[in-house]
Amino acid sequence: AGLRIAEGVAAMPIITGTKSYDKNGRPIRTPVVEGDLYERLTMKPNDYMTPVEFVESLTLHAVFEGVGRAYIDRGYKGKIRRLIPVNDGNVTVRKDPESGKAIYTATIPGLGTFDNLTRADFIEVTNPRWMDIEGLDITSEIKKVLKLALALENRQEDDSLMKAVRG
Repeated sequence: AGLRIAEGVAAMPIITGTKSYDKNGRPIRTPVVEGDLYERLTMKPNDYMTPVEFVESLTLHAVFEGVGRAYIDRGYKGKIRRLIPVNDGNVTVRKDPESGKAIYTATIPGLGTFDNLTRADFIEVTNPRWMDIEGLDITSEIKKVLKLALALENRQEDDSLMKAVRG
């Protein structure tokens, strides 16, 4: 099911854009069809993935781990050089108690460990926000349900061995 979701998301067109507000505070979204981000997302995210593989990878991690992340590797004058998926749990997020902003610490493959990164340094695809700053990790929730089901099954088996009332 997760693979079908990822394939469906990857088949959709990628649209980047800007968001601004009019004088009444209504959002105005303007599609952008040129620039670094557009080029990386639609033509070549990095040296080893196609755009479809990139989107599928982030989506699969979002489905099963709560969040799919890619580090935005910026070069000279902030130009986006590549998007590096960070899918193996090498990112920790904490909330600054004073400002309430999310602060990221990450080990980026091929670049090293960085501290005090912000949301602007990543592309994130998430499930619903379960713990305020992290997406819902559906696999850990499923593990809890299966563990409970196994415990109930074992209890019923123990009851049947003692010739107790079943159920």
